[in-house]
Amino acid sequence: MKILDDIYMVGSGRTGHSLSDENDCHVYLLDGGDEAALIDAGAGVDIEPLMRNIAALGIPAGHIRTIILTHGHADHSGGAPAIRARFGCRVAVGEAEADSLEHPERSVESLLRAISDGIYPQGYRMPPCPIDLRLRDGDSIQVGRHRLHVMMTPGHSPASMCLLFTLGDRQVLFSGDTIQFCPVAGQIGWISLLNDPDTDLDAYRESVRRLASLRVDVLLPGHRLWTLQNGQRVIDSLVRGFDTLAIPRSVI
Repeated sequence: MKILDDIYMVGSGRTGHSLSDENDCHVYLLDGGDEAALIDAGAGVDIEPLMRNIAALGIPAGHIRTIILTHGHADHSGGAPAIRARFGCRVAVGEAEADSLEHPERSVESLLRAISDGIYPQGYRMPPCPIDLRLRDGDSIQVGRHRLHVMMTPGHSPASMCLLFTLGDRQVLFSGDTIQFCPVAGQIGWISLLNDPDTDLDAYRESVRRLASLRVDVLLPGHRLWTLQNGQRVIDSLVRGFDTLAIPRSVI
């Protein structure tokens, strides 16, 4: 599914557009011309629908050289090991969650809780994933003609991050699970607050404030809707929300 020139959605599950396995987050493909990157990798329960969607774009598999994970939760990262093996590409994630992806047995308690809540199917397990790039705030990643700037936005998880870049005259932000666009109940910006030790409300508040005044046009979250113009209004609605006594609405 083409979103804009060079940006495609190749995966999305039940909290989106049902393009691939129902457990997947939104998986975006960024085409940089002589190379491409995937933004997130889905849950890995069944990667074949995702592979078919990529093949249908006509982009050679060898051009996909990087998987950039907006964070390490299973619906975003579980597919990374199989895709990495299929394409021979590298995997990049925030430094604070790299070890947990290479050694998922260390955080199995949170995964088992998610399985018991019906978020993932019974018997689901996270395979270990070698990490090739450990990203920090202020880093950048070149994807052919596009340079993505890394903004660490912890809160939803310790290494949640957003990726900002310019496409023509538009500012584009891949926001992962930090910012969700869900225009219902009088609120357009939503957060993804988990009842989990790795979720930090104070860090979340400061991360959202960091995104103020970016002048984002295109906002591409990890689930639900995206917006192709005036995406900053979604972010700024959450900035204002965190300035009140109430906690902004959470999609979880």
